[in-house]
Amino acid sequence: MNAEAVLREQRDLGLRLAATASLKETLETCLEFAIVASRMDGGAIFLAEQAGGDFELASHQGLDPTTAGMPRRLERTSSPGREIAQGQPLYGNHGDLTRVSAPGGPNALALVPFSHQKEVIGCIAVVSFSLDTVPRSARSTLEAVSIQLAQAIARAKLEARLLEQRASLERQVEQRTKELSEVNERLREVIAGHEDTLRERSRLIDELETKNTELERFIYTVSHDLRTPVITIKGFVGLMTGDLEEGNLEGLGADLARISEAASRMQRLLDDLIELSRIGRVNGPSEEVCMSALARDAVDRLASRIYKTGALVHVDDSMPAVWGDRRRLLEVMENLLRNALTFMGEQASPEVRVGAKREGGETVYYVKDNGVGIAAQYHERVFDLFEKLDSGPEGTGVGLTITRRVIEHHGGRVWIESPGPNSGTTVCFTIPSEK
Repeated sequence: MNAEAVLREQRDLGLRLAATASLKETLETCLEFAIVASRMDGGAIFLAEQAGGDFELASHQGLDPTTAGMPRRLERTSSPGREIAQGQPLYGNHGDLTRVSAPGGPNALALVPFSHQKEVIGCIAVVSFSLDTVPRSARSTLEAVSIQLAQAIARAKLEARLLEQRASLERQVEQRTKELSEVNERLREVIAGHEDTLRERSRLIDELETKNTELERFIYTVSHDLRTPVITIKGFVGLMTGDLEEGNLEGLGADLARISEAASRMQRLLDDLIELSRIGRVNGPSEEVCMSALARDAVDRLASRIYKTGALVHVDDSMPAVWGDRRRLLEVMENLLRNALTFMGEQASPEVRVGAKREGGETVYYVKDNGVGIAAQYHERVFDLFEKLDSGPEGTGVGLTITRRVIEHHGGRVWIESPGPNSGTTVCFTIPSEK
């Protein structure tokens, strides 16, 4: 084989080695080329697993090491491993070089070491069963191949280490990403908990401010509303005293009636205030409440008032049931019916309807009348404590406040719907139907 052919084959070998994907493939490619290019019958490659270690059989082709006398290890401390470790190529008879006699085994043997960074890392061994010695042309080919093999092995090992490092880094990144995700999740939970705490704190502050405002109005109104009957009582006591001194017994009856009326008003006011204070603190057992039956009970309790007003009261018998304190809910229904009957005005045919409708995915209960109506600017104000839009009709101004407290305590809401004065009023409310 001329020099040009050798160079062409080595270039082809370089291209083939560059395309290999693993150390095993690199060894097989290089060994196959060495056997064919040197025109030998078979061969093997030995590698040192670590610096200064013995040379272990890593790949073989064209022979069976167990039957061909090919050792699986070349020890550095004995021939021929000692010479290989020193970088000395060996060419000769198989039996002479390996000191292993195998009937029917190979004759000619070449052991060509290869190095990386001045360290012998392995050797190529090729054998022939027909030749007694290795041709000189084959020797130069094998030595050239050994150089390429050393470079290819170094590259393959480097790539293997890089792949291992990449895999390790990917595992580390995955683990760190997982840890970071867990930390972020815990942080989100902490932030969410903190935000919930801030929202709850803000809600409590708003609630406290509302209650403080309500308390201030409560104190002022109570002092005013209680003072009125007290002044009335004191005034008529003075009149009674004068009548008694003058012997005017005829005026005593009227004076006593006025005193009794003032005392009764004071009693009603105190009773309403006590009832308002008990909502949320003193509760009855929760149960399933049939709203139709509840409305009929409220109508029965107000039968006398309904008779006096001449109102027609219609109760929807198919209203859904709710879950709550029946006694409190009955109080709500009575308050709403009483208000509807009280504010009928001059209506010739007073009428009240109690029913329910589906609206916005929930059940809305209502008490609707055709009375005097309420202007839009007062729809929210009427629920304030002691708020009375008309000072004429009886009442303490606490009824709708109690109604709102009871409904909100049950997890519902209440509001007013009215087109305006003389157009009737509908009081709507919701109550959850589940526990």
